[in-house]
Amino acid sequence: MTFDPSDDYLIFDGIETVSLIARSRAGGGTGATVEAAAVEVAGAFREELSQRDLLAGEGFLRGQAGMAWNLPGPTLAGKVPKQLDVIEDSDDVRWIVTSVTYHTLVKFYRCVCYREVT
Repeated sequence: MTFDPSDDYLIFDGIETVSLIARSRAGGGTGATVEAAAVEVAGAFREELSQRDLLAGEGFLRGQAGMAWNLPGPTLAGKVPKQLDVIEDSDDVRWIVTSVTYHTLVKFYRCVCYREVT
């Protein structure tokens, strides 16, 4: 018998479906920001930023609304979140990704984000 926690996210409280929106720059990185079509991601959940997040280079988030989003890799349809992508939650709040860490054991992407100001 082997241990496989990759589907354990199905039993967490507070999971929701979010949209992952890839962003890029037109004109080889010098033009306007272009957003790709959204990918629906089921089983996402959010958590408060840790002290470690703040000390490890995410300190600029102090004073802003920061959040870490956990996105299950198997539901991303082959997409990989990256810096400056957008996560739109079920309340239509947009979060800008500042860093991404992939956790191999549980097959989750942990995305540190700040709330987009409109």
